[in-house]
Amino acid sequence: MKYITEADLRNLYRTTPFTTYETEPGTRLTPGARQFLGDRGIRVPDEIPSAKRLGDSGTGGKKPLYFWRQEENKAGHDTDRIGADAEENAAATDSREGEERCKEDLNFTPEKISLLNRLKSAQALFLETGLQFKEHDVLLAQRIFVMERCLAGLAAEEEICLLPCQACTGICPDNFSEDMEDCFEITSFHVQSDRGMDLIRLHRLRCLLREVSPFVEQELGDGKKRELHQVINGLSQLICQLFGGNTCQKKE
Repeated sequence: MKYITEADLRNLYRTTPFTTYETEPGTRLTPGARQFLGDRGIRVPDEIPSAKRLGDSGTGGKKPLYFWRQEENKAGHDTDRIGADAEENAAATDSREGEERCKEDLNFTPEKISLLNRLKSAQALFLETGLQFKEHDVLLAQRIFVMERCLAGLAAEEEICLLPCQACTGICPDNFSEDMEDCFEITSFHVQSDRGMDLIRLHRLRCLLREVSPFVEQELGDGKKRELHQVINGLSQLICQLFGGNTCQKKE
């Protein structure tokens, strides 16, 4: 019995993406491989029962599967245990290969691991902030959730952040992806306004992303750095809108 692992399917899918996977006779999917297919919505047709493959229902008088198992058991072979052990070993191998494959694909280094962990922390804070905004400003909450998805795509080569730019006096599509200074300094004067707490939350998100910005280009590339700047500049626009309404607060 040959076991198809997650690594096998991942290599095949990377070369030729597919929507249906049919196991060949004499092969079996490991749990990790089944999870890989399930996560991507790939349909797996029901396997043909082994007994029918050997033909025990009027197919030439071949002996059923249980006959051969009985014969093997008489000879001192526990085929069920052997099969279970093989599947467990294949699953363990599948898991190790999957972890190694991920590290190899992403070219993990200690610096990159640290950066990705900090980005995950930022995502968590974005989600928390979005939930807080949802209680009194649903539209603002949705924009924060979109930004969180952009952060999630920074480490994925296939995903690209398409954050819309709402042009204002200081920020437009031409500079939306550039590294820009804050439109204005957040002080005690601003936080005592009606939306003061919301301003603090947005400013906190912006400060957190500015801390990781220098490392994004080094570890993830210039394209990802530009995507991160879109999120930062998008936060600056939200801060301006909360404090000044339709009046741009950027100092010339």
